[in-house]
Amino acid sequence: MEVKYVDFSLQYKKEKDHILNSMDRVLSSGQYILGEEVEEFENNFSALCGIKHAIGVANGTDALILIMKALGIGEGDQ
Repeated sequence: MEVKYVDFSLQYKKEKDHILNSMDRVLSSGQYILGEEVEEFENNFSALCGIKHAIGVANGTDALILIMKALGIGEGDQ
């Protein structure tokens, strides 16, 4: 028996055209780092969260490293 924790299939069906168009814009531009798409994401995400700024990073590990650096957490801290 398969247990699905999260099923994005309905959301994907609803947003498929938007997702594929977004992917096409990024891949066609060749601008995978920074660029208009990332800036738009950061602006939309900060507005959604009700904050002034948001920074998109490559993955969760990068996010955690930046958070720890911002808080002054370093080697030897527990």
